[in-house]
Amino acid sequence: MKKVRFGFLVLDFPQRFSSEEPNRQQTLDSALVLALMEEVPNATLDHPRLFPNLEPLKDVRPLEPLISPPEFPVWTDNKARFITRYLRYFVFITKHGTYIDGFAGPQDESEDGPWAAKLVMESEPRWMRHFHLCDENRTQVKLLKALKAAQPERDSEGRRISRDITIYHGDFNIVVDQILANSQITESEATFCLLDQRTFECE
Repeated sequence: MKKVRFGFLVLDFPQRFSSEEPNRQQTLDSALVLALMEEVPNATLDHPRLFPNLEPLKDVRPLEPLISPPEFPVWTDNKARFITRYLRYFVFITKHGTYIDGFAGPQDESEDGPWAAKLVMESEPRWMRHFHLCDENRTQVKLLKALKAAQPERDSEGRRISRDITIYHGDFNIVVDQILANSQITESEATFCLLDQRTFECE
């Protein structure tokens, strides 16, 4: 074993790291690296403490600031508004349209949340004529029915709104066939279908 001092650090390491070797600096550097990696035993600090009676400092970290979480998930809010903006331009071009939403209830089950179906139905101009809103959750369907009942008969300019709203309680993977079979969706009908599944509901 060979004892070598690196400043305040004293190392014991095998003779193969002897300081008489030609590549002395490289050998000693290797020994230091091994010591820091705890691969060389008996590495000690050969220096007295500057303040022996002083307790070592504890790892005191500042408290994290208290920040209230957003009322609604940011991604849900932004996504719903993006869809609404897209459909606004959609009806500017088509002057009509059918909106199908396979998972139409709000993500957070809050009636006041910025969910896509609500924002689309309240968007001006109200030229989208047919709505097919589906959800498998009973609470979500209840909110959809309340949304339907709250729709005004006239728009912001006093014109009568001509539209129909159909709500489906069930699995969209099955209900979609009913929607396509019973609705008046033709090749000339501008149709937008939103499948914003919550996890992996789409088959």
